[in-house]
Amino acid sequence: MLDPRLNSSWWALRLAYGLVPIVAGLDKFTNLLTRWTDYLSPLATRLLPVSPSSLMHLVGVVEICAGVLVLTRFTRQAAWIVAAWLLLIALNLLTTGRYFDVAARDVVLAVGAFALAQLTSVKEDARVPAAADPGPAAVRRPA
Repeated sequence: MLDPRLNSSWWALRLAYGLVPIVAGLDKFTNLLTRWTDYLSPLATRLLPVSPSSLMHLVGVVEICAGVLVLTRFTRQAAWIVAAWLLLIALNLLTTGRYFDVAARDVVLAVGAFALAQLTSVKEDARVPAAADPGPAAVRRPA
């Protein structure tokens, strides 16, 4: 049985890392929260074969899918994806030469996604019944 404090922490992280990427992903299509293309590295815009807005639409789809996966039975795997995604975003931001504060925040968020993956692993292990201890009677002694 998982400690209720760990369970409530797990749910808080799961909802945050599920819902926020969905909202941010949807906003890549509307730009209501911010102009997402402003956060693209000039290096990325030069190297990629698509326009910045097309890239942000693709990013939005990835974020929506990752958020939905966090909310499914694939929470642990999706949390690893979210952590890696956030580190890639931080790397992109570092190459812009600005937005270092946002890059630092995204690294911290990646650590939170790592914590969600680890808590999910603990939660999954708690559900698996421990193998029954055979006790001393099951130990065979040489004849």
